[in-house]
Amino acid sequence: MATRILSSSSSGSSFTSVLEETNGCADMVLLEEITLDSIVRNLKIRYDNGSIYTYIGSVVVSVNPYRTLLIYDQDYISLYQSKSMLELPPHIYAIVDEAYRSMRDKGVDQCLIITGESGAGKTEASKLSMQYVAAVSGKGAEVGRVKEQLLLSNPILEAFGNAKTIRNDNSSRFGKYMDIEFDFKGDPVGGIVSNCQNTGERNFHIFYQLLGGATSDVLEMLHLQKEVYSYHYLSQGGCSYILTMDDSKQFHATIGRKFNKDRYNDIGSMVGGYQWWVPVVGTSGGHQWWVPVVGHQWWWWVPVVGTSGGHQWWAPVVGTSGGHQWWVPVVDTSGGHQWWAPVVGTSGGHQWWTPVVGTSGGHQWWVPVVGTSGGHQWWIPVEAMEVIGFSPEDISCVLEMLSAILNLGNAKFKGHTLPNGSNACKLDNLKYVTYACDMLGCSRELMEECLTKRSVETKRDYVLKPLSAAEGAHARDALCKAIYGRMFSWIVGKINSSIKASSSVRKKKCMGVLDIYGFEVFAVSCYENGFEQFIINYCNEKLQQVFIELTLKSEQDEYEREASSGIEWTHIDYFNNAVICELIEHPKQGILAYLDDECLRPGETSDDTFLDCLNKNCVGHAHYQSRAMKEFYSDSLMRRNQFRLLHYAAEVTYCAEGFLEKNRDLLYKSLSQAMYACDRSLLKELFPEGSPDGNSIKRPLTAGYQFRTSVAELMKNLLSKNPNYIRCIKPNDLKEPRKFDEDLVRHQASYLGLIENVKVRRAGYAYRQLYEQALARYKMLATQTWPVWKGRPKDGVKEVLKSIGKHSEDFSMGRSKVFIRSPKTVFELEELRRKRVEEIATLIQKTYRGSVKRRRFKALRRAQLVLSTNYRTHVCVHKYQKIRKAAIVIQKYFRGWKARKELRRLKKGLKAKAAVVTIRKYYRMWKLRRELKRRIVKKKSVWAVAVIRRYFYAWKLRSALRRRGNKKKEVWAVGVIAKYFYGWKARKLYREMRHGVKMAAAVVVIQKYCRGWMVRRALKSHSKESAEPIIAAFMWKAMCFRYLVYLKSHLPSKSPIDRNWPNPPGYLREASDHLRKMYHFWRCKALREFYNENPNEKRRVTEKARASTLFLGKKTLYPRSVKIPFKADRINLRNDPRWTKLVAETHEQRVIWADVVQKINRSDAKKVPMVLAVTGNSFMLLDQKSYALKYRVDLNNLEQISLSPFSDSIFVMHVKPSRLADPSYAKGDFLFQNPNVIEMVTKLHAVIKENLKKTLPINIAKEIQVCFKADESSCAVTFHHTGMVYSPVCKRKGSTIEIVT
Repeated sequence: MATRILSSSSSGSSFTSVLEETNGCADMVLLEEITLDSIVRNLKIRYDNGSIYTYIGSVVVSVNPYRTLLIYDQDYISLYQSKSMLELPPHIYAIVDEAYRSMRDKGVDQCLIITGESGAGKTEASKLSMQYVAAVSGKGAEVGRVKEQLLLSNPILEAFGNAKTIRNDNSSRFGKYMDIEFDFKGDPVGGIVSNCQNTGERNFHIFYQLLGGATSDVLEMLHLQKEVYSYHYLSQGGCSYILTMDDSKQFHATIGRKFNKDRYNDIGSMVGGYQWWVPVVGTSGGHQWWVPVVGHQWWWWVPVVGTSGGHQWWAPVVGTSGGHQWWVPVVDTSGGHQWWAPVVGTSGGHQWWTPVVGTSGGHQWWVPVVGTSGGHQWWIPVEAMEVIGFSPEDISCVLEMLSAILNLGNAKFKGHTLPNGSNACKLDNLKYVTYACDMLGCSRELMEECLTKRSVETKRDYVLKPLSAAEGAHARDALCKAIYGRMFSWIVGKINSSIKASSSVRKKKCMGVLDIYGFEVFAVSCYENGFEQFIINYCNEKLQQVFIELTLKSEQDEYEREASSGIEWTHIDYFNNAVICELIEHPKQGILAYLDDECLRPGETSDDTFLDCLNKNCVGHAHYQSRAMKEFYSDSLMRRNQFRLLHYAAEVTYCAEGFLEKNRDLLYKSLSQAMYACDRSLLKELFPEGSPDGNSIKRPLTAGYQFRTSVAELMKNLLSKNPNYIRCIKPNDLKEPRKFDEDLVRHQASYLGLIENVKVRRAGYAYRQLYEQALARYKMLATQTWPVWKGRPKDGVKEVLKSIGKHSEDFSMGRSKVFIRSPKTVFELEELRRKRVEEIATLIQKTYRGSVKRRRFKALRRAQLVLSTNYRTHVCVHKYQKIRKAAIVIQKYFRGWKARKELRRLKKGLKAKAAVVTIRKYYRMWKLRRELKRRIVKKKSVWAVAVIRRYFYAWKLRSALRRRGNKKKEVWAVGVIAKYFYGWKARKLYREMRHGVKMAAAVVVIQKYCRGWMVRRALKSHSKESAEPIIAAFMWKAMCFRYLVYLKSHLPSKSPIDRNWPNPPGYLREASDHLRKMYHFWRCKALREFYNENPNEKRRVTEKARASTLFLGKKTLYPRSVKIPFKADRINLRNDPRWTKLVAETHEQRVIWADVVQKINRSDAKKVPMVLAVTGNSFMLLDQKSYALKYRVDLNNLEQISLSPFSDSIFVMHVKPSRLADPSYAKGDFLFQNPNVIEMVTKLHAVIKENLKKTLPINIAKEIQVCFKADESSCAVTFHHTGMVYSPVCKRKGSTIEIVT
């Protein structure tokens, strides 16, 4: 048995690579001496030093330590994550990580095939593999849920599918294969469990776990006892417990830690017998009480507030002070009581109860589940089966089925003889039968009748045949086996329905983990090898055959295929067990076929007749031995009822007794009908053949046939994935640690083929890959091949290896693959690729981020400029408006003040001057009169005249001076007045202009109304009948005029294919149709005149129209060619002197089309660049460099052209069969590739139509028959469209050329 390996911290440890390992040889490919003894010696050295894992190339050899090793904790998982297998010491994590990364990064489905003897540690290896995948894959709520379900499916399947044997404490009695499905990111999204179930084994762990882990209340409800030896099915093996397994703990992990009588109580209308909790509100103090319904005893639960920390306690009141029950232990509380704190508002709106102390691990929460009878709530602990998706009713039904099986096993039969002399029986102890019937939900009388009588049904009759005591016991055992086997299949189905991937995940990748029962052989003196060991060993033979096919045979076959290209290889002999598999599984002459024949043929059949059949038909086989053979007639180690098979692992002697019984389905139809009639819905699902509506007398399939079918499906699934092998070895039979039995290990190493595996790996190459795939993966390591390599992939791979400094002895170039000898070289390539990918990713990130930042900076800069411009404009406008308003105000006040001042001054000056003038005038007049009076008196008149004249001239002079002084002021005043006058005049003119516009509009309106009034006035003299036509004619002309004006501004484009036309009113639809036709005829005429003036454009459109007729809706590539203008000579062939020279020889002047094409060879489907020239009479193939004529075919001999309907550029030119028959013409059809295939076919079709007056057939199909040569049969060219290939990939497979696009 494999001991459970516990986790521990490994921080601070130092690790070495595989090549630097000192404890023996970490990779046995590197052993100096390749012998079986050296392999065993190396395994012993490593085992003694605590190293249980060893490599053989990519195969991991695991030796069971039978003790706890501290190499499986989270630190080791982090250490081996994303590391090469050669970088760290051998470990199971290394091969699991390699498989996971290959599946995630390369998209290749993987499987982990774990093989070895029973007890070699296969089950633990599968657990570790799943735990590692769960630890390194993605995170998230949904991903975590899927991981939890995948991991928790293990304890359920182990409990119901594993059992203790004499070789193994935890032996898998069924073949478990789990496919874990991942999305494109490598996160698990679901899984599928497949099982190859065995029959007739001793009982399984779940029975011992139920009796050891369930409480006495639950056992009482199930009518069970804790004593294992009280049950017939559990006492036959003589072992009731296993030292390395805690049945109680395993039961709690599988079913539930608190699954007790409070959870399982059969009360009235309760669903499944569970206890619900009834809330009672409104009791003393307003507290809410919880009343559990348990028989006739009632408790309430009183919340007590104000205790330690203010938490709420729930205490049952039973009348005594010391009877309190608490829920989770709290360290600092008095008396060591336990209590729970309520937490409200969690997922789903339910109220959960969680421990307050916060300690990790082991505590349970209680989830209220609503929806049972009466709407009450009941409480279920969250455990493995419930996380997987089993409802409480499902768990209850499973426990009831287990109880029924154990109780039925104790039923005893007492035989007696009927008066007619036939044997019959009756049940002796009916107590256990009653218990079983109570669990199954059926009547005891029905069960008693079905176990003691057998219904025999024919097409016309139905009779009851009594059973003997032995037959009754067989019927009882068959029923129990059927219940358990079908229940196990139902459990697997429930697990699959829970963990299966969602249909919304489109692209899924898969990793399978195979954990199957190991090879079993018992010593004849201790235990008989029976039918169970036979089918187990048959399954292991098939697994060994898969190992041989996928490692030894396939690898040697590959080397031999590639040996023609310089790969050195020496064939290594190994044992191929296909002959043993053929001996067992041959559909007509195999042991299983003979066994089915014996079970189904009429007449008396027994194990002896089966053995006689084998002796008759298999005696001549090299791997079959029996006492019927002369050389083994006196073999004392083999009895008369035994036969021996020489398996790949060992010689196994089988006892033929029980083969027919275990192969037949002994479940009588009456038992199936009884199970279907039970009250349990699960039994109706498990026994559908018992339905009265589906009666059939067809014989059921035998166990051997069913097992062979399931094994075949398993092998098919394994062969569809890339295998990763873990070969488990058992160091001793005593299951003791640190004990290494060299003879036992040598035997296992021999039949496991380790020495052949080492030789093949050592003589071969560590890594091989197709040139295309290798170049695609590593082309970034060389500047010559990155980013695009235009040459052959083989040359590109050479350039990559040379660029990293690898010499020719480090690798070999095969016919289609590159072979790398050293794993270290592969590691270096992967490390360089990882660094280069990081550099490329950094460059892409840098460029992308720079582009994003530049775009963002430019956008911000543009936005900043717009904002700045608008803001500055706004500020300037606002500032200008404020300054202008202020200037206007200042000017207004200044000018007002200045005008008022001037007015005051002028007014004051004028008054003063007027006063002075008046005074002076009166004064001078008075003075003059006085002087005159004096002069008169003195009679001096002359003097007076002179004085008057002087004063007059003085006054006149002063008046002139005053006028000149006021003239400058008058000029300034005139300017100011003129400015204000001109401004007033401009404003007046503006107002007049605005008034004029309004007046013009008003005039138009007035004219309309005036004309209308004039018309109405003119029509007043007419009658109403005579006025209506005139008004109608006027309105009709107005509406027609309006529509024509609208149509003038909304005419469509001048293209004849433009179908747009303004939507006319209903009364002008007919006129609109005539105008539309006239406009269309005018456009067509204009287009014809344009094409008559431009013949090149007319030819171009004609060719495009012909291409549309040929390819529209038929080939996906056609839409891309519509926008590309057709050209006749794409390589300027006419101006090339080499073509001029060739024209002189062939007299072909006119070049219809010429371009470089890729000619696909018929032998290897490789592409060769050549020049294809189509002339008026023929098409020619020329050498690309020298333009030397290779082939020339008249167009008369061209039968048709074939293309695929996809977007590839490949076409086939078929030559007439009559031309192929000409011995002077050796070539046949041609297979080309050219991106301008639409252009070429269109031009060729046109020239044949023009010159030869016939139509060239165009064939578009997914499969094309091609005849490359007259003396060869036709070859099929098939096209597969995936949408993921940028350039078509051509491969030759036999008589078929596959083209993947």
